[in-house]
Amino acid sequence: MSQWLTAGNIKVREDVSEGLERAPSAFITTIKVNSADPGYTATALNGHRGTQTIPEAAAEAIRLARLPDDGPIDTYSDSKSIVPW
Repeated sequence: MSQWLTAGNIKVREDVSEGLERAPSAFITTIKVNSADPGYTATALNGHRGTQTIPEAAAEAIRLARLPDDGPIDTYSDSKSIVPW
């Protein structure tokens, strides 16, 4: 029986995680994995108290989605720059 791995609010089944790690390298090279912190965004979830708009929060995710094929991978960034892990 697989276990659940938890990172913050994200849960991933252990066997799924292991399967992705063992995928053939030819498959993995076609996927770019980068993470972005959208920041404190004004949404209904926080009573619209956030300091930025939804389009401002989405800008970094859009930038990451538009990276060229030879762009960076395994990064974590906010609206200003790449943040060290």
